[in-house]
Amino acid sequence: DVGTVVGPHPNPGGAADHAERVSVDFGEGKGRANMRATSHIEHALLAGGFRKGDLVAALIDFSDISKGDVGTVVGPHPNPGGAADHAERVSVDFGEGKGRANMRATSHIEHALLAGGFRKGDLVAALIDFSDISKGDVGTVVG
Repeated sequence: DVGTVVGPHPNPGGAADHAERVSVDFGEGKGRANMRATSHIEHALLAGGFRKGDLVAALIDFSDISKGDVGTVVGPHPNPGGAADHAERVSVDFGEGKGRANMRATSHIEHALLAGGFRKGDLVAALIDFSDISKGDVGTVVG
C-alpha cells in the first residue's frame, strides 16, 4: 500500500523509538499508522522507477539546465493537470541558480554516475570476499 507521511509520531512518550517514527496516512479504510522511518517504510516508486532522493543527470538542455547537470528527485510532477504526460514526469531540483524542473523520467533524466562509473540499479559482481559476501556474489547498486 502507498501512504502519505503526515507528520512526526503523534505520541512522543508512547514508544521508546518515537524519534524514529512518522505518522503515515494510508487512506480511507486503512487509516493512519505510526511507522519506523528507518525500517518500516521507503519512498514510493515514481515515474520511471525513480524515488524521492535519487540523484539524476539531465539528458537534455532545458531552460537553465544543461545536459549532464545533476539534480535530486523531489517528488512526482506537482501539477497533474499541467502536462498531458504528467504521469511520466518527476520533479527534480537542480540546485541554486537552476531550480526545479518537471522532467520526463524516460527520456529527460537518468540515474547520476556514482563512484566507479556505476549507476543506481546496476547489477554488479563482488571481486573479493567481504563479511557475508563471497567473491562472485551478484548484487544491485542501491545508491
